Amino acid sequence: GHTKCVKLLLKHPNINVNLADKIYGFTALMFASYKGRRKCVELLLKHPNINVNYADRYGTTYEMLQ
Repeated sequence: GHTKCVKLLLKHPNINVNLADKIYGFTALMFASYKGRRKCVELLLKHPNINVNYADRYGTTYEMLQ
């Protein structure tokens, strides 16, 4: 399911792991955390370019969603 998809996407050399959606400004890390997808969160946090301090349009960060 979700974990397989995240693993596959993280293998892409040009992936932007901090890309945010246009409605709320959530990143993949924020969505995974919000939805309780722990394994996906773990995988995303291992990526060297992940930005845990990114804030959505309301000022919410990944850590606030935990």
